[in-house]
Amino acid sequence: MDIETATNDRIEQELLRSEAVIARERASQMVLLREVDRRQMPMGAGCGSLGEWVRGRLDVSPETARDLVATAKHLEELPDVEDAVAAGVIGFDRAVAVGRFAGRDDTCDLLNELAGFDIAGIRHRASRRRRMSRVDEEVAFNDRYFTMQPNIDESVWLVNGRLPGLAGRIVIDAPAAPTTGHHCEWGAAPGRSRRSCAASCWIVMVRHAPLRAAPADTASRCITSCGGSTAAAPTPRT
Repeated sequence: MDIETATNDRIEQELLRSEAVIARERASQMVLLREVDRRQMPMGAGCGSLGEWVRGRLDVSPETARDLVATAKHLEELPDVEDAVAAGVIGFDRAVAVGRFAGRDDTCDLLNELAGFDIAGIRHRASRRRRMSRVDEEVAFNDRYFTMQPNIDESVWLVNGRLPGLAGRIVIDAPAAPTTGHHCEWGAAPGRSRRSCAASCWIVMVRHAPLRAAPADTASRCITSCGGSTAAAPTPRT
């Protein structure tokens, strides 16, 4: 092609053709990388990971190596997307974005679902939407824990834990529940973390406080449940 006499349309078509060639070559590399991983060639070369091996052998940036390795794994479960890359129908960058968006057990038609989005739009959707597979749900449930570590005199307790999504949302939403007419006597600051701490302390106090009579016209009873049992306590003083 004579670039001096080529029309704008011809130049654009040549760029598209070149991008399709790049996509097909990347598709071939991903197939080869899966075989490299299966043969454990990085381990034999003294590399700590497939990504490290790719960076050294192909002389590419860490970002390119990461995309190649991750997309090779993602597209193994998405044959339609892999076929589109191998045919040059979609580019490698779009395949990377679609692979990040997809879940391990995703069976929907991702190519058509995301056809109206550019690559930036796909990345934005992927950042806002986390597809949970059955394996993800099982891991989140089985790995849940809750720990409390006091200091020597038990004047301060450190709390740590890991909760599944629904349980975590309940814990986060509880301090934000309306508490009209109530306030914490220790004067928590208006920040969310301080409010959460104050609300958590109040929940514990209500759960274990002894039952006392309260005037019927000025107080209502606050009931909490834990493990199927209930405990009642008077409304805090205002």
